[in-house]
Amino acid sequence: MNEKVRLVVWDLDETFWRGTLTEGGIDYLPEHHNIVIELARRGIVSSICSRNDHQTIENLLKEKGLWDYFVFPSIDWTAKGPRLQALVQASQLRAPTVLFIDDNPMNLAEAQAFVEGIQVADPSVIKGMLDNPLLQGKDDHELSRLKHYQILERRAGEMSHAADPADFLRGSDIQVAIDYDIEPHIDRAIELINRTNQLNFTKVRLSENMEDARRELRSLLADPANAAGLVHVRDRYGDYGHVGFYVLSQGFNGPPALHHYCFSCRTLGMQVETWLYQRLGRPDITIAGNVVTDILAETPIDWIHSGHQVTVDNADAGSKQVSRIVLRGGCEMVALSHYFREISDTVIEETANVRDGMVFRPDAPEMAHLALSSLSQPMLESLLRLGYQPSHFETALSGEHSGPQVWVLSFWHVMDYWKHRDFDIRVNIHFPDLLGVPDIWPSHLPVLDPSDYAPRAATAISELQAHYDHVPQTSHRRSLEAALRILRLLPRDSHAFVLGLSTRILGKDGTVTVCQERVAYNNAMRVITDAYDNVSFILVDDYVFDDLREREHDPNHFNRIVYFRVFDEIRRQINALDLTLAGPSPTDHDHGESRLLHNFDMTNPQAWLVRGNLP
Repeated sequence: MNEKVRLVVWDLDETFWRGTLTEGGIDYLPEHHNIVIELARRGIVSSICSRNDHQTIENLLKEKGLWDYFVFPSIDWTAKGPRLQALVQASQLRAPTVLFIDDNPMNLAEAQAFVEGIQVADPSVIKGMLDNPLLQGKDDHELSRLKHYQILERRAGEMSHAADPADFLRGSDIQVAIDYDIEPHIDRAIELINRTNQLNFTKVRLSENMEDARRELRSLLADPANAAGLVHVRDRYGDYGHVGFYVLSQGFNGPPALHHYCFSCRTLGMQVETWLYQRLGRPDITIAGNVVTDILAETPIDWIHSGHQVTVDNADAGSKQVSRIVLRGGCEMVALSHYFREISDTVIEETANVRDGMVFRPDAPEMAHLALSSLSQPMLESLLRLGYQPSHFETALSGEHSGPQVWVLSFWHVMDYWKHRDFDIRVNIHFPDLLGVPDIWPSHLPVLDPSDYAPRAATAISELQAHYDHVPQTSHRRSLEAALRILRLLPRDSHAFVLGLSTRILGKDGTVTVCQERVAYNNAMRVITDAYDNVSFILVDDYVFDDLREREHDPNHFNRIVYFRVFDEIRRQINALDLTLAGPSPTDHDHGESRLLHNFDMTNPQAWLVRGNLP
């Protein structure tokens, strides 16, 4: 024996009991009976491969109360080699994790000839089984693994009589849901990463030390650029539990890529792994070693349905589907977008990203204003010389889409900007991200020599020097103006959610302080959003439960579970909406740009609203 055992296959005569049933009776051994039960409590299941009469054996073991502890029992008079081959295949386990015990050396040799890698032993192994380190398993007093194999056995039995396997799967009512709250099930995620092989596509492992593995995985999950989920499967035969796990890296410098992608063999044959890969948008993946499923195939899978999403609070909370969701903002929208695909097939992302070295920040108010303005050809040409692309000044927030939709907006990125001397152009360009060289600050720009830089950087520097002035950002006024301009475009049958700034700042020493400037911004934004019947304000602080664990020192970035909670709240509110009867936006106002935030007072936004200044 050389590998941990997950399935023990027992011969019966002169192995599980003394004597031969058809030759004068047997001596039933209680100690062997108890071994089968104890193995099941360790998550190690048992089966039978015996030459005997099936009904006689079933009756005997039912009388002893042990029949239900055996899965895929193979009891007839035919050769054992082919039957063991079919049994291992039905169990969907790797052969080296299966132990076959038989008193006949010829049967053991036949097993190894038909099932490459299977472990075999004679009955002398039984006495020390419970002390064998390869048969320790893990605590499973609820017999969950045995129950899973009983479900698998029922499915396999019915599937063997089906004329068309695909039709059988379509009738199985396979439901797949994603549990995004990993922490309560982190040990299961680690088990899937480190123990699965046949359906572990990247084979990126964690430490074998459990504490180290938890620390490594938590660090990975804390990155807001990483989306992660546990895959929960059920069908009409039963609930298979968490059978898969993935971590999808959604970096800003390249396409999404799967870091972990692994599945238990419990659902092998359902094509859950292929269905989910397609649903994730076929991200980049480096497949390592041998796997038994080709997830890259474009075979349509129409027998799997998105089940109830598993949430933090309610494992059976349904989700109302939305025809279109538009996300506009920064890194937080990248983190949120993965979840919103659960409730809409059309999710438009206007999020922070890097294109050709240019950092595009749609959450900067200047970019929102430009996207909502009519740009003349000279204006556009100037912006292109700065390194932008025409698509940077396009937005789906035009109000032209027909039918109810949901907008999720944030205006968090407030920083210095550059103002064109002749045109109404304000842009956010932060160095050194645009130019790819260090130590360039606005105060350095007038003395730079463009010829010292690569052509693209030189063009941008020359354009800024010739036509733009640096303007320090002194308030959130531009963000509030951008919010007003966008919300005026919201259709009456749709709903918008605006994310407020986090106000709690985590210091290097671990203390948390409240930023009053951000409090004032939230107060002002709440006044604006409250004036619209179909706009909701979401304060991110309400979903940060553990400041030290869930918040980075940067107040705009959090552990991924915070983003999930924000999504879950928005989803809960969407479920309560009748988008076809959503309240109207304010009407009968003068929408002239000159009246935007006229004489706005951050310290008393309500008084400003009462004066009738809201456009």
